Amino acid sequence: MMRCGVLVAPPNPVDMGGLAASAEGAGFDVLAFADSQSLFRELYVSMAVAAQATERIKLVPGVSNVVTRHVAVTASAMATIDELSGGRAILALGTGDSAVYNLGEHAVSLADMNEAVLSLRRLFAGERVEFRGRQIHVGWSRRQVPIYMAAEGPRTLELAGMIADGVIVGSGLGPGHVTAALERLATGAERSGRSLADLDVWFFAKANLGSDDQSALDEIRMALAASANHAFRFTKSGKDLPEDLKPAVARLQQEYAFHQHEQVGETRNAELVAELGLIPYLADRFAVVGTPATVVSRLQALEALGVEQVLLTALVPDPPGFIDLWRDAVAPRLAAGAPERAR
Repeated sequence: MMRCGVLVAPPNPVDMGGLAASAEGAGFDVLAFADSQSLFRELYVSMAVAAQATERIKLVPGVSNVVTRHVAVTASAMATIDELSGGRAILALGTGDSAVYNLGEHAVSLADMNEAVLSLRRLFAGERVEFRGRQIHVGWSRRQVPIYMAAEGPRTLELAGMIADGVIVGSGLGPGHVTAALERLATGAERSGRSLADLDVWFFAKANLGSDDQSALDEIRMALAASANHAFRFTKSGKDLPEDLKPAVARLQQEYAFHQHEQVGETRNAELVAELGLIPYLADRFAVVGTPATVVSRLQALEALGVEQVLLTALVPDPPGFIDLWRDAVAPRLAAGAPERAR
């Protein structure tokens, strides 16, 4: 059976424990937390509350970065969460998105990512590390927390395959996208004497559930805009973006409102992706959305492509409702071979 995780925007910490327990009860294997200080509540407070409210589910930043959080701070925080949760923490890192850009900073290079990941492994082991010309350490840590990378472009996928314990693939869910991503990861893994089987691979999907496909899709237009803005950043080369859509994507990136990143409702980003006519393409490439029957069918199709694990967003108007509907109308169908009709 396909394994699924869910990503949430950390709510009021008073509500975090209940949401985490509900996600675990719904059968999710991973609970990820958006890390964007200007938009959401604090990541590590939320993870600590969730750790105490759950017993099984893995806890993951979705995803953090090495700009707003120094690697030594991250190592100490993640080792603490791992200790508190009984070994259920996973560190996931990206080059930087809304957390970084809302501070007027910029995403890091792949060389910086490589240095950060290798340094973090040594910091988790309690070693002294030279990082950006300075000696740093987390002397108390002895917990080797797994390190995953969020990856979309060809070079990032290959680096992730080479140095990471796992990967959150954000390049798309179409047959060509899945195949190309797995090939890139395998290429990277081979460079470090490993194989694709040595990586814990998750595919990232913007998600929503609803009573009909169109209303469910309308509610996550802002999430589709976020995918377009991030997945095609820096270069569109090698990312399988149709030529006729490149001007629209370029305009979206020029006008993207980071202060409204992944915010539900009628935001400028939600309007923009509709104005540019990008919704059908982006939904097909990046989303798992619709009625329970539609979502189950989509997940079955992904499984047939070789996708074994999917991390779904619950950046929706009603996250607890999403989790409850998943528990009642999606999870049973996945477990039973996913019958055709929704409840």
